[in-house]
Amino acid sequence: MASPSATPTAARRETVLVVEDEQAVRELACEFLKCAGYSVVTAENGLEALETVKRFGQSIQLVLTDIVMPKMRGPALAKQLKSVLPDVRIVYMTGYLEQTDGNDNFLQDANFLQKPFTRESIVGGVAEAMKGERRAKPRPQTVPV
Repeated sequence: MASPSATPTAARRETVLVVEDEQAVRELACEFLKCAGYSVVTAENGLEALETVKRFGQSIQLVLTDIVMPKMRGPALAKQLKSVLPDVRIVYMTGYLEQTDGNDNFLQDANFLQKPFTRESIVGGVAEAMKGERRAKPRPQTVPV
């Protein structure tokens, strides 16, 4: 049985901007979100995402962005997006836990989605962020020695 957040609904009208430089990952994320009833627009990198926001503006409620991308990192993108869309929700995708130098203030109090993701984890993570719930930064898994 599917969880309520993973079930498509005719009432759902939220628009998600997916920003991911890997085409296969971007397409999979879009497919999962569209099947859950979200309207989805995409961008390959941060610069393209800023152009997309100029076209779609306030209709974008959430940005699902990779942290590490060419041309512009996810936190830099989030900072610019928040100046244009102060209420936009940000969910960071990451394939690994990266070390930060303390300058990534936009990683504080953010939602995170670990890659590789499942349909349930991406739809659930986006639904939580839309409701204002916070999904903590993923922790490294320890392996017994």
